[in-house]
Amino acid sequence: MFDFIVQADTPDSNTAGRYQVVVSPALSLRYAITDRVGFAARYDYLYDKADIVPELRTGSRNGWQSHSATATLEYLPLPQLTFRVEGRYGANKDAVFRNRYNSLVREDWYVILSAAFHI
Repeated sequence: MFDFIVQADTPDSNTAGRYQVVVSPALSLRYAITDRVGFAARYDYLYDKADIVPELRTGSRNGWQSHSATATLEYLPLPQLTFRVEGRYGANKDAVFRNRYNSLVREDWYVILSAAFHI
């Protein structure tokens, strides 16, 4: 997967005529261990030095420049029911994540347990 965003600066800005770029390649793999158990892994790199993606605005000099990885193990006891455990780790060039003490840090990780079903 590859996301590439180009945004022109506004005509009234002091950088009119310039373009800002966001690059975000990702690699995702999935392996079915059995018909009920699967494993997936994903790696992402996101380069938004100009802070043009509103949800990722950091206000830092380097913007959002991160590497992250996700690993997922899923179990389907029934065709309509899926259980998942997912772990994600991310590291950014600047301290943009918040830890449990609400301090800014460069690294972030979490684990999610989830269940999904359909009728």
